[in-house]
Amino acid sequence: PEPIFTFHRFPVFIALAGLDPLSERFELVANLLISSLPAPNRSCLHALLNMITQIIQFSETNKMTANNLARCLGPNMCRPPHE
Repeated sequence: PEPIFTFHRFPVFIALAGLDPLSERFELVANLLISSLPAPNRSCLHALLNMITQIIQFSETNKMTANNLARCLGPNMCRPPHE
């Protein structure tokens, strides 16, 4: 199955990773990327980000920092088509 950030959007996602997260351009590209996702993917992303936010709030206890969550969930959220 396709990841949340679909194969078609993989190049945009990679380009986004190269931008300064505090820049206006980053925000614009991120908003365009998310708004271009199919509705089910956007809904799933929204629910997943809410869950991630809750997990990070307890990272002192559960040891699931943002980096650990990225390592666990990232490959399932965005990957190139050939994997």
